[in-house]
Amino acid sequence: MNNTPTLTSLLTRDLEARSSGSSGRALLEMLEDHEIDLNGVDDALELALMMREPSVEARRVLEDLLGKVASSTDLQLIALVALAPDLEHSASRLQRGRPSDDAVAEILAHASEALLLAQELPAGSRMDFVLQHAFSRARAEPRNLARRSVVTVCLTSATDVPEPPAPYHDVAQLRLDEAVAHEVIDLAERELIDQTRGKGRSLLELAHESADSYAALQRRRHRAEARVRQYFGVSEVVQ
Repeated sequence: MNNTPTLTSLLTRDLEARSSGSSGRALLEMLEDHEIDLNGVDDALELALMMREPSVEARRVLEDLLGKVASSTDLQLIALVALAPDLEHSASRLQRGRPSDDAVAEILAHASEALLLAQELPAGSRMDFVLQHAFSRARAEPRNLARRSVVTVCLTSATDVPEPPAPYHDVAQLRLDEAVAHEVIDLAERELIDQTRGKGRSLLELAHESADSYAALQRRRHRAEARVRQYFGVSEVVQ
């Protein structure tokens, strides 16, 4: 039997810990300051569990909370705990059964993103928006990766991204200019790629000349090149 806690249960435990003692009193005061109807509950965890109920009153309180969560990470935690069963169900739909931790984590990440947008919506549509946004984004992610075929590389401070097999030439510079013009990368990123890929300068050398560390330049170049590859397609690597 697997007793490993799920990600959503860990969120619930976190909220349970925050709902006791002085932190719990502070949470209740925050909810009252935001004019959230506590509906007779004694702590924030109890409120989150109440909002899971399939009742008109529970949905009303949740919709009210979702209109104010962007102002506080504590309110976002309460909302995620309230939505946890629905989010786990969405992850299960994606994997046609018991979801993996990775699937749940992805759903939670997209739900957290949606919480910041939900307050702009009218009451009554916020919960549906958060759930649909999280599900749609998580479902689209594998399709986007398959379509773009973007290769990810694990970077460490001791390694560099290997030189590409294709030679650097004038066409590559024109493509970098096009990428800048279409705001795929900025001028500083173009110069970083041009200096290290086209002119043979090392990241270590540039790090000594700037306020940026070697690792920071390495990450910046890798991310910029990934965006350029996505823009032109894998068959037209620009490096």
